[in-house]
Amino acid sequence: MKRNSAFSALLVLLCALTLLAFGLRTYRLDSISLRGDESFTVLFVEKSFAQMWHEILTVEPNPPLLYLLLRGWMALAGAGEFATRYFSLFWAYCVCRSFTVWRAPCPHLLCTSFVNGGGLGWGRQPATLDAQPR
Repeated sequence: MKRNSAFSALLVLLCALTLLAFGLRTYRLDSISLRGDESFTVLFVEKSFAQMWHEILTVEPNPPLLYLLLRGWMALAGAGEFATRYFSLFWAYCVCRSFTVWRAPCPHLLCTSFVNGGGLGWGRQPATLDAQPR
């Protein structure tokens, strides 16, 4: 029983840290204008559907799911800097971090995941799950 309550307390702490990290990552998400790959992706998705699909099939080396999902998201939330970055933030941070929390075998790996993979700066890239030690 004591071990179960300790695990519950650790789980609550990890959820609180995840929410705090998400809030810090979201703060001032739109403070820097779109550039590089971000601006290319937004401009690519704003093309007509027929033109975008033709270029996905003939020119674009990346899989089409990102572009199709982002196109739907931008139809709902708009094409602003915050909205387009939030789409990536949700998938890269929340989903991957949640998966990492549930499959990590020890608290040390969780802490390493939050420090190395989550990042608090805007320009940091999330770590891939393949890069974590097993």
